[in-house]
Amino acid sequence: TAKAAVDKRLENLETSVNTIFDQGTDAALSSMKSYVEDALFDYKLKRYLLMPGGSLLWIKDQILDLPPEVNRFYEAGRKLFTAAMDALAVKVANLVERELAAAKNDVAQAQAKIATAQAALSPGVRARGAQLTAEYADKFNELKSGIEDKKQALAEGLAQKYKEAFDKADEALKAIQDSNKGLVTQAKEKIAEVAKALMEFKDKLMAILRKGADTIDLILDNPGGFL
Repeated sequence: TAKAAVDKRLENLETSVNTIFDQGTDAALSSMKSYVEDALFDYKLKRYLLMPGGSLLWIKDQILDLPPEVNRFYEAGRKLFTAAMDALAVKVANLVERELAAAKNDVAQAQAKIATAQAALSPGVRARGAQLTAEYADKFNELKSGIEDKKQALAEGLAQKYKEAFDKADEALKAIQDSNKGLVTQAKEKIAEVAKALMEFKDKLMAILRKGADTIDLILDNPGGFL
């Protein structure tokens, strides 16, 4: 009964942890993107409609990039995301510690019940009871070990999820930055991509030609063996 209760508690804990962490990550990403996009919108609104020569600034920004000062919005958005993720990590850690402590308490209560039952045995069967208690002690140790293993597994899984969450945040910020790049920067990046692709193709082609040249040399060195 104790093992079934502990297993069920650990199973529910893992499900809860993953659900809470995934929902928290999605909320943090949404808040970060909303903050950055709203900040950029307000900045552009003031820049193009309220500043002198706003229409010319709009044309300039379409060709070139937005001024470097907008980088503060990306930095602030990432700080907002980091704070939300740190708070989420604390929330999840507290849940894990609380439920693992409860699982250990389940084991302790089961051991206490056995000890109480053993003490109530008649002298004639008390020796047999002590033997059974010793056998169950090993099983309880396995349960405790399983609880610690689950703690380690959850920690490793959460660490990976935490890293993946920040990768998603970086991708989201990059997507916003890319959508605000000027035509010149976009053209430069496209040219760089084409140049890189051409260089990679050249390297592959040269490798094939070198391999072919080596084969021809081997044939010429030993035409009889080749035949």
